[in-house]
Amino acid sequence: MPDRQNDSTEHLTERVRVLQGQLEKSVLIEAALIATLKELVPGFGPRFDQLHRAAGSAIAQTDAQAIAAFLKEMKRKPQ
Repeated sequence: MPDRQNDSTEHLTERVRVLQGQLEKSVLIEAALIATLKELVPGFGPRFDQLHRAAGSAIAQTDAQAIAAFLKEMKRKPQ
């Protein structure tokens, strides 16, 4: 069983690394797109910033709830 757990851990670790790399690329692309739109489209910057803040607040609440649910699940005893 320990070897199987080790394999699972290694697989999950590698998957996290791949996803982290994809996220970093997405962040760079998003930043470039936002900067380009702020230069090219009048009024885009302030409106984007307003909507971005509102979305950030909503996501923060959802994340807090998801983390609480995850922690509760982690504390549950295995059946």
